[in-house]
Amino acid sequence: FPSGMSLFFELLMCAVVTMFIGYFGVAPLAAHQIALQCEALAYMFPMGINFAMGIRISHALGANQRDSLLKIIMTGLIIATIFIVLIVVLFLVAPTALIQIFIHPNENNYIAVHHY
Repeated sequence: FPSGMSLFFELLMCAVVTMFIGYFGVAPLAAHQIALQCEALAYMFPMGINFAMGIRISHALGANQRDSLLKIIMTGLIIATIFIVLIVVLFLVAPTALIQIFIHPNENNYIAVHHY
């Protein structure tokens, strides 16, 4: 329940901020949406790993297999860390390529979106 409420309020705030950014124009709104999509790419996989780790830890505790907890935790942390490092490298090395997934360089607002 607490994680569901946390996710609800996070999505609510994203929606509210998106509505406010819409008042600034099309280019800022497009840039914001691109940033949200890239941010979602960065945190969805680790969040899924987090949920899976929670389930595996709960099962291990329920089966009284406390010796396997460290292996479960370390495996999840290593997988999530490798993914995040790859995402950070992608964001640093190819930000223009990420933007071009969402908007073509020949479109009118490309320079404005790229600027934001």
